[in-house]
Amino acid sequence: MVEGRLYCQKHDLLTCYDAYTGELLWQKEFPGLTGILKQRAHIFTPPAFIFMGGNMVTQPDAVYIETGDRCLVLDPLTGETKKEFKLPGNANWGSLQLLGDVLVVLGDVPLNEEARDPNDKSYSTSKDKYGIAVDPWNGAVNKRLFALDRHSGKVLWQRPAQYAYRSSGIALGNGRAFILDFAPEPVLQRFRGIKGSGDKAELLALDIRTGREVWKQARDTTTGWLGYSRQADVLLEVPDVTIHGRSKRDLRMHAWQGSDGTHLYKLPCGGCPGIFIVGERFLLGIYARDIRTGEPVKNIYMRSFGRGCLMIAGPTMLTMRTSSSGYYDLSEERNGLVALPGFRTSCFGSLVPADGLLNSPNEGTGCVCNYNLYTPLALTRMPGVDNWGASVVRASDDRFGLNFGAPGDRTSPEMSSFYQVPMTAWVKRRGMGKVQEKKHAKKNRGMLIETVPEEMEVFQRPPAVLEGQELHWVGASGVTGLEELRFEINRGLGFARAKLRFYFCEFEATAAGQRVFDIAIGEKTVIAGLDVFKEAGGAKKMLVKEVENVDLQGKPAAAGKLIIRFTPAPGSRIRKSLLCGLEFIGQ
Repeated sequence: MVEGRLYCQKHDLLTCYDAYTGELLWQKEFPGLTGILKQRAHIFTPPAFIFMGGNMVTQPDAVYIETGDRCLVLDPLTGETKKEFKLPGNANWGSLQLLGDVLVVLGDVPLNEEARDPNDKSYSTSKDKYGIAVDPWNGAVNKRLFALDRHSGKVLWQRPAQYAYRSSGIALGNGRAFILDFAPEPVLQRFRGIKGSGDKAELLALDIRTGREVWKQARDTTTGWLGYSRQADVLLEVPDVTIHGRSKRDLRMHAWQGSDGTHLYKLPCGGCPGIFIVGERFLLGIYARDIRTGEPVKNIYMRSFGRGCLMIAGPTMLTMRTSSSGYYDLSEERNGLVALPGFRTSCFGSLVPADGLLNSPNEGTGCVCNYNLYTPLALTRMPGVDNWGASVVRASDDRFGLNFGAPGDRTSPEMSSFYQVPMTAWVKRRGMGKVQEKKHAKKNRGMLIETVPEEMEVFQRPPAVLEGQELHWVGASGVTGLEELRFEINRGLGFARAKLRFYFCEFEATAAGQRVFDIAIGEKTVIAGLDVFKEAGGAKKMLVKEVENVDLQGKPAAAGKLIIRFTPAPGSRIRKSLLCGLEFIGQ
C-alpha cells in the first residue's frame, strides 16, 4: 500500500484499489506473475511467501513485478507497462527488495523437480494436516544475487552464491545488503550444480551500490532468517524452524553490529517461528526485547488468542488474527490486545496499517478455517472513541488498578494498568497474569480477586459524559451493591505495602444524603459516612479517596488475605455501595 493505493494479487491477476474508498482503479492479468509459486504445492499457505519472498515492490512512481524471465515496471496510476528489465544470461527472477534506488534481486532459481538428482531416493515430501505437500526449499534456493538501478534496469553488480541464497536470508538498510549464504547439506544434495556446504555458511555485509564486501563472518550456523534495525544498526540472525524443526531447544539467535560485524549477543531461540523488528525493539515469540542488548523490554508482553497466523508490525500496533481480527497495542498507551470483532482477516497477514488507515482486503483465498465472512474494509481512528484492550501483564511493577464494570483493560498516563472487573473479555488471558479473578485462576501468581456477592450490579456510561475529568474512563463504569472485596496476595505481586486509591462517580443519586456508606479494611473503618454526591459536588462528577500505607502482607492482610468491606450507613435511602475503580500504588 503506497500513497493511498492498495495492491492485491490473486494468481496472475494484479488489482489496484483506492485505499480510502475501496474503488477499483485498475485490474490487469500478467502471465507468469505467480511464477514459481504456481509450481509449489503450498501456494496458498503463508510460508510460501516467507521462504520465497515477494514478487512485487511498490513506490509512489512505479510498481515492480517479476514474471519469471523479466521484471515489469508499471505505471501506478494505470497499470500500464512502462519498462521491462532482464537479468544477464536471461536468468530467472526470484524475490524482489528495494532500498533507495537499488533493486535487489535473488535470481537464478532452480526448482526441486527440475534440479533434483533422479537417483537420489532420500528425499520424500512431507504433508501437513490438510494433505498439502510442504517443501520450504523447493524453488527457494537462489544461485545469484543482483543489484539493479531501479530507474534504468542497469545491473550495478552481481554476486554468485558460494553455497545458496534464500529470500529469508537477506536484509537491507543504511546503504548495506546483509546476506546469509547458507543451505544445509541434505537440501543441497538434492540440487545439481550447487556446492555442498555441510553446516558452514557466510554472513556478508555488502555495499548496496557497489557490492563491495564491508565485512564477513564465516562460521557454523543453524539460522536462516535475517532482520535489520536501521535505527539501532543491529542485524538479527534467527533459527529457521523449517531446517531444524521446532523441537530443538538448543538453537540460538545472534545479534551483530551492522556497521562492522561485531557480535553483540546470542539468545535461546528454539522453535522460534519468526520475529518482528519495530524501531529499537524486536518482538520474539510473546516478549519484546531491546535490540541493542537482547534484554526484555519491561512489561511488554504480547499474546493472541485463537489463530494468530501471520502478523504485520508497525510503530504503534501489531496486527493479527486473534480468533477473528485484532491488534496488539504497541503505543505508549499499552492497552494490550484490542479486538476488532465482526469480520475476519486472512492468514496471509492482511490487516495493513498504512497511510492513516487500517486496511483489510480480502486475501483469504484458499483458507479453510470456519470463521466469519470475508469482508474487505478499511478502518480509520475516530477521535473521542475509547480504546479498550485485554492485558496480561502490568505496564508498571509498582502500581495497577481495577476498573469495575469496564468493557476492557486500559492503561493510565502514569502507567497504571487498570483491569476490567468482572473479567469477562478473553478470560483465558488471565492464566498468565499477576492479577486474576479467583474463579478463573489456576494458581496465584500475584493477586486473586473475589467479590461478595459474586454477581454485582454493573453500570456503564460513555466515558465522553465525564470528558475533561482525570481518568474519566475509570469513573464512567462501576458496580453497586458490593459488600466485600477479598484479595489473596502472593509475593509475586511486587510490593508489600500500598496506597489504595478509590474512584467513585454518582449516576443514580439526585441529592446529598441519598447514598451514604462506610469503607473498612479488615476490621478498621478507613472512610466513614462517604456521600459521593455531596463530596463530589453533584452527579457525574468524579471523586477520589486515598488510604495510605496499607500492609498487604501483615495486618490487616492476615495470612496474605486482604478484605475491604462496604457497609451502607443507617438512614441511607439507596442501600447499595458504589465503586468505580481501585488503584494499588506500591509504597
